[in-house]
Amino acid sequence: MKLFLTTLLLLLWQSQIMFGQSQPISKKITGVIHDAQHKPIPGVAVALLHQKDSSLVKSEVTSDNGDFLFSDLPENNYILSTSYKGHHQIFSTVITVDKLHPDVKLPPMMISLSGTKQLQGVTVTSQKPMIEEQIDRTVVNPASMITAAGGNLQDILTKSPGVAITTGGDITLNGKSVLVLIDNKPTYLSAQDLAGYLRAIPAVNVDKLELMSNPPAKYDAAGAAVINIRLKKNQTAGFNGNLSLGYNQGRYDRSNSGLNLNYRTPKMNLFSNLSYSRDNYYSLDTYDRQLSTVQGQPLSSTHLNNQSLSRANGYNGRFGTDFFLTPKTTLGAVLSIGTRPREEYLHSSNMQRNAKSEIDSIGEGYTNGQYKWRNTGVNLNFNHQFKKTGKELSADMDYIRYYSYGTQQIAGTSFWPDNTPINSYSQLFQQPLTINIYAFKSDYTQPFLKRGRLDAGIKSSIVDTDNDNQFYYASGNDMLADDSKSNHFIYREMINAAYISLNNSWNRFSLQAGLRLEHAYTKGELETLSANKDSAFTNNYLNLFPTAYFQYKLDSSGKNTLTLSYGRRIRRPNYQQLNPFTLMRDQYSFTGGNPGLKPTYNNRIELKYSHRGRFNFTLVYDHVEALVFQGTIREGNAFISRPENLLNGYGIGLINNVSLTPLPWWNLNANVLLLRLTYSGGATLEQPIDGHINTGGVTLINQFKLNKTWSLELFSYFRGKTNAGQSYSHSFWYQDAGVQKTFLKGKGNVKLSFNDIFQTFIYRDETISILQTTAYHTGETDNRRVGLSFNYKFGKDAFSRKRNHNNGGADAEQDRVN
Repeated sequence: MKLFLTTLLLLLWQSQIMFGQSQPISKKITGVIHDAQHKPIPGVAVALLHQKDSSLVKSEVTSDNGDFLFSDLPENNYILSTSYKGHHQIFSTVITVDKLHPDVKLPPMMISLSGTKQLQGVTVTSQKPMIEEQIDRTVVNPASMITAAGGNLQDILTKSPGVAITTGGDITLNGKSVLVLIDNKPTYLSAQDLAGYLRAIPAVNVDKLELMSNPPAKYDAAGAAVINIRLKKNQTAGFNGNLSLGYNQGRYDRSNSGLNLNYRTPKMNLFSNLSYSRDNYYSLDTYDRQLSTVQGQPLSSTHLNNQSLSRANGYNGRFGTDFFLTPKTTLGAVLSIGTRPREEYLHSSNMQRNAKSEIDSIGEGYTNGQYKWRNTGVNLNFNHQFKKTGKELSADMDYIRYYSYGTQQIAGTSFWPDNTPINSYSQLFQQPLTINIYAFKSDYTQPFLKRGRLDAGIKSSIVDTDNDNQFYYASGNDMLADDSKSNHFIYREMINAAYISLNNSWNRFSLQAGLRLEHAYTKGELETLSANKDSAFTNNYLNLFPTAYFQYKLDSSGKNTLTLSYGRRIRRPNYQQLNPFTLMRDQYSFTGGNPGLKPTYNNRIELKYSHRGRFNFTLVYDHVEALVFQGTIREGNAFISRPENLLNGYGIGLINNVSLTPLPWWNLNANVLLLRLTYSGGATLEQPIDGHINTGGVTLINQFKLNKTWSLELFSYFRGKTNAGQSYSHSFWYQDAGVQKTFLKGKGNVKLSFNDIFQTFIYRDETISILQTTAYHTGETDNRRVGLSFNYKFGKDAFSRKRNHNNGGADAEQDRVN
């Protein structure tokens, strides 16, 4: 606690020094308008609009010299429109005003009697900042990342503040489990399959990430936190697109390529997103386990090496259309398809020693896996904006189907120390899986008073899962069914929800409060073919989930704000956690589910201080009930892991995010996380868990603009020791670097990246709370890499009507089929 308070005081003292040194910078946009003969035109009405909703910010009239000025602007994305008698109205591209671009000087704009709908010769190359802070979320703009060159969506996540990904694919945000959404839609994939899917999406196809530790009531209550990944969707007029090519080389090669196309007319918009990825994912895991007697004397030890190589080719396509039935009504449809055939090779070697540390036996094992995986999704959506500004109704219907079929061939042999065979085994494991999702949602927005807004909505979803696990063993030249290890697990989940949210602001005070009601019904049926009894279970959950955000401006300009927020969330067990079937990774490691799991409830309070959006300090308090973690017990020399409920846990933390521009060509972003975690429980394990830990992490991003076309980026990451249930992880760090060259007036760029330069991205952890056992693990992946990417934007770049619809009907069942 002393360390926590000392660090807090130092950070606040540092921020005060920086505040005293920083001077307000007046942000402005200047430009000039001329005719086809390049003569300035006075008296042209120029309107400055918000890019998000086209609402008016300011308006000016050009002077006798044809120039105009918009000054004292807050950081935001804007659009310019012109109005002049006898000339057609024209619109600009999106203009970003921020700390990197406080003084935007536009090239001359031409309007003519013939009236092109485009600003001739206008190219605005302003780039969004990498990190943006909003009242209820942190926004990450991957287009500003250089060190993700030739990379994928998972690479972007690992570079986002507070986000961590384990070697098993589990994703956390500030130490909390997350619900991952892609365009506000779920993926329904296991942690391993989700990791593979994220690696199949090129980094350049991602528009932005929204990190929400306290999501508003509009989002499903599932997950302790939410990460919403928004893919690019171009809506500019005419035909345009983006081509990206990426290559990444480490021990093995990877490639990512994508093509975005868009064609828009006044009545219709067609868009598509096509991508291909080749993924070679390598890992080396080393396990050392020592067993002892009750008196603490050595009994035996096991050393295990697992080398794994996964090869996959990912093909993803997204096709959509919007029909503009009226200026206020849009009807749309989106088709998503994907396939990712994958091969996995695992070589396992082990060595057993007796109490005298003499070699007792050695062994080798192999696993060859062949996996077919494909998904299909259909979305129908409707959006209507009423005559009253801001009043809106939207609806979505979704159908998503996932199908996978995996075959694992497992073989191994044990030897005496003199290499004489002891025994051998050969097994076959087949895993067909089908998931069908049906979802409907509708949202309504109603403005009230001058600055108020009411949001309300309903949602209903059904998830049907059919998992038929079939196990065979070798008998001579035949493979015979092993009914004792085979089962058929059928799972259904139905969730109905409704929410209401109020948002209003006064002179210095803003309020956003919401309440979400969710009823969940789940049913699981386990059919076995052996003498084991079939089993079934049902669960009903009816819960209220309140959220609230209170923001107060400490000064009239709003440069200094305080925000207090509260949110309640639930983490329901997914079907794989409930399925008791036991899977074998190697002859010493097994995993299975637990039908008795209870949902986890999380209550979070945050107090955030922000100065000009550049200095953000957040105090957080989390209280968790029935926390789920992976519990491990020992049977002989083997470890069997199943999810368990802890009794409770809580955490206190400080999150510090600072964005500075020390020099006009240097931008610095620093994210510091300090946490103290306390938990207890695990009564069903061999030893109860009761502990606490101080941990933290640092993400440091330095970006340097060398000249108009060359940029440099340095990315540094450190994560302190962590403790989650029975897993105690040691600290690690790594360093990345990248350089970027832009050309063709900002429409093209080439990026070169160097990742994990010093090869320090290594996981080291140990398993605790197992009687008479110590266990250590080291995990390495193919992270030391060099990447190269090429990106080119082509076609028109004109303003078009912004459609607010982004949500699908299957918002947040995602990540629950892990």
